[in-house]
Amino acid sequence: MKKIVIVSTATYNGGVVVLLLLCKMLCERGFDAKVFFLNYCPNSNKNLKYVKFLLKSLKLGLRVLFRDIGEKIGLLKPNELFIKCKHKYLPWVSDDTIVLYPELVYGNPLRAKNVVRWFLFHNRFPDSPDAYGKNELVFSFREYFNDYNLNPSCRLLNLNYFNKNLYKQTNFGERQGVCYIIRKGKNRPDLPKTFDGPVIDNLSEKEKVAVFNKCKFCYDYDTQTFYASIAVVCGCVPIVVMEPGKTKEDYLGIGDKDWGKAYGETPEEIEYAVKTRPLRLKMLNFDEQNRKSVDFFLSEIHKHFDR
Repeated sequence: MKKIVIVSTATYNGGVVVLLLLCKMLCERGFDAKVFFLNYCPNSNKNLKYVKFLLKSLKLGLRVLFRDIGEKIGLLKPNELFIKCKHKYLPWVSDDTIVLYPELVYGNPLRAKNVVRWFLFHNRFPDSPDAYGKNELVFSFREYFNDYNLNPSCRLLNLNYFNKNLYKQTNFGERQGVCYIIRKGKNRPDLPKTFDGPVIDNLSEKEKVAVFNKCKFCYDYDTQTFYASIAVVCGCVPIVVMEPGKTKEDYLGIGDKDWGKAYGETPEEIEYAVKTRPLRLKMLNFDEQNRKSVDFFLSEIHKHFDR
């Protein structure tokens, strides 16, 4: 099997977590897998200038290297929120390397010969035919995100990571107030001008958990975020604020069960969210599902690249 480089942004969000989880699981199986952090995400040919990309990537690579050294010799505390995996520091790859890009990366900045594209969200560049290569092996995180023009068989790679020591309910008493999730909904025209509760987007993970344990309801403008499930775990009822003109069915793929969430704030939806919360909690053991997903991923890249 070839070497595998997984490209990720150097931020903390659900997409980055599952990219790092995939890297970690491949390493545990004995593969030469590393994560390469991007300083910025190219979103057009214009900002895919190789020299610019090279210089920015080298700068970030050095920072990651010094961070790793600092953690190894005890000068820096490891970042517990990031799943530990091997890092790649230099922005180029050999011809026998498979490079996996998430959908938000335009083109092939590492100039790899073997490319996998993982759609962790919808196609970011539906009107740009050069955004993704014609011979890429494409996976989707969910059927709902799939682009059937690029992935007609709808190959799925669905991984989930859940930190049970961090994300948990600590308040079993009275709750007051509301909070908000904005994230990918930041450009929605129906966002309120003011909020009567905290917006959790830029809080630390521990602060998010504290807010979810304090509030009774969480209004969610990012209709595809795992933080809504974290709110469920913490005992808060997430209310998905649907975009104007859309219904609950518009947000669910085939077979999706959004237990523990209310779509809108009708009494019926709130009751449904409360009653189905135990079912959501049972879903949070992902070990077997993750193992099967990685098995399928490996079989597909073997068929595609080892012909």
